[in-house]
Amino acid sequence: MDTVEATPSASAADRRRGSRCRLVAAAALVAACACTGPSYKALDSAVFYEGPKYRLKAVRYHENLPLHYVGEAFIIGCVSEGTRDAVAGGGGFRVLGMRMLLAGGAIGTKSVQDVVARERHRIETVSDDVLVVRGLALTISTDACASFVTWNPALLPEKLIDPVEKPDYCAPKGTGDCRDRDFEGDRAPVYDALEIRPDRISFRMRSAALRAEALHVTSAPVWDKELGGAWTYEVIGPTGSADPAP
Repeated sequence: MDTVEATPSASAADRRRGSRCRLVAAAALVAACACTGPSYKALDSAVFYEGPKYRLKAVRYHENLPLHYVGEAFIIGCVSEGTRDAVAGGGGFRVLGMRMLLAGGAIGTKSVQDVVARERHRIETVSDDVLVVRGLALTISTDACASFVTWNPALLPEKLIDPVEKPDYCAPKGTGDCRDRDFEGDRAPVYDALEIRPDRISFRMRSAALRAEALHVTSAPVWDKELGGAWTYEVIGPTGSADPAP
């Protein structure tokens, strides 16, 4: 008959000591992260468009934000005579003399060229002076990046938006502004029929987030605080009829 030697089970005191040790270790890890603090390291950069009056540049860097984000990130910006005093980026990583057009995560990229290949389709170099950026927002410069106008659909009135379910930290349960989540994934806005004139900009915006077929948007001479810019729009219904916005 085999003999089995019984091992005494851990006492309640032992278990409590083990739990305290684990808590201390976890607290030490959090403290270590907090003491280390955020860090940023430039990786590589490249100019991928150069015209007579402005050029486009992509910058890739490593971002270490303890307990939040660790990995590669990118900034794409415009450089011209009109951006000498501009600063692209935020937080601890900034690029002087460049106006930011796009930014975000770049985890998994091997070089800045991977970022350019992924994001280049969002930027249209219309002419020596005109530049169009299609992201969540539509951003347009008509003076070689010295200034921009932006249409941001996340600022539209709630009655026009079919919202997605959001985390509890977002309004109205929390305090976070998460309106951009309504336009993520297959709900991302599509901008077309764009017309840029010296005195007017107009375009059509479509999105599954809208409670309408589309919006026809036109620049306006008066700044609209609600829309974050000088814009007016018409709501295009499912049948194709246009109803003026209130």
